[in-house]
Amino acid sequence: MNSCSNRKDVETVFRVAHLYYDEHYTQEQISKKLFLSRSSISRILMQAREEGIVEIVVHYPYERIRRLEFDFLHKFGMEDVRIIDSDNRTTHDNFTAVTKLAGSYLNSIFTNKTVLGLTYGKSVYGAVHELHPTGFLPYMTVTQVVGATESSNPELDGLDLAHCVSGLYGCNHHYLTVPFMVDDARTCQQLMNRPAVKTTLSIASDSTILLTGIHSKSRWNQYVSCDVLDELDAKKAVGRIAGYFFDIEGNIIDVPEVYDRMIAITTDALLKIPLRIAVVADPSKAEAALGALRGKLVNSLVTNSITAATILSIDDALS
Repeated sequence: MNSCSNRKDVETVFRVAHLYYDEHYTQEQISKKLFLSRSSISRILMQAREEGIVEIVVHYPYERIRRLEFDFLHKFGMEDVRIIDSDNRTTHDNFTAVTKLAGSYLNSIFTNKTVLGLTYGKSVYGAVHELHPTGFLPYMTVTQVVGATESSNPELDGLDLAHCVSGLYGCNHHYLTVPFMVDDARTCQQLMNRPAVKTTLSIASDSTILLTGIHSKSRWNQYVSCDVLDELDAKKAVGRIAGYFFDIEGNIIDVPEVYDRMIAITTDALLKIPLRIAVVADPSKAEAALGALRGKLVNSLVTNSITAATILSIDDALS
């Protein structure tokens, strides 16, 4: 509250917060009542939260496993971890619980200074659709970090997901309206040299938060040949993140015949993103998640207790 320059500023913040949270006015109604712009209302609501005038506590319907979270933080040197209790729940319920937890987590850390980089896939889609902002963040930025995939469901693609986040927070967005994977290296370079693509990849490289799933090395038949898949098996690939394959130690596997055709931020840029959040709800991806954690490809994890226990079990067996 010390940052309020005078009493009038303090009273305005209190009044806006009271109308929004206690009287359940919409931002549009407050704007008309107080003769302030919508962007001013959004900024004041964020100020109220940052200065402790308003505290939002989410009473989540599922219990987090703090002991497991502590184990992960110290074992893998992570920035953050959220693990939900998954006992006696169906696969669908477990997925929903993890994505709800991810959405709540993201809501709590987004600010106007956030540059959010998105990959693609079911887990990212689930987290994005569990975002429930309390106000706009007009100076936040959301961007794809990889080109558009050839998914049979376009809602799982980064372009649609970035558009969704932008609409929820009223923030800036940057799209990659080019394919994730093209036929040859020359075409890839030509597309990456386009001004709009270069700009988006530059912004994506400056992301402050990465939101991603952890993908298995399979299901890439539409992108790579059987020979490349055999090569990945020989090099003991366990998973991929933003298109880059890695082994159980998290070492990026060099596959130039794939990466030279891929439109995405570089691995160096990926690893420079301060907070790299993986959402993993499926125990079958535990080995891939372990590799990503061991190699520090991600430093924050949202998962369930079954997947977490499987990750630790594999880690113990390999130690």
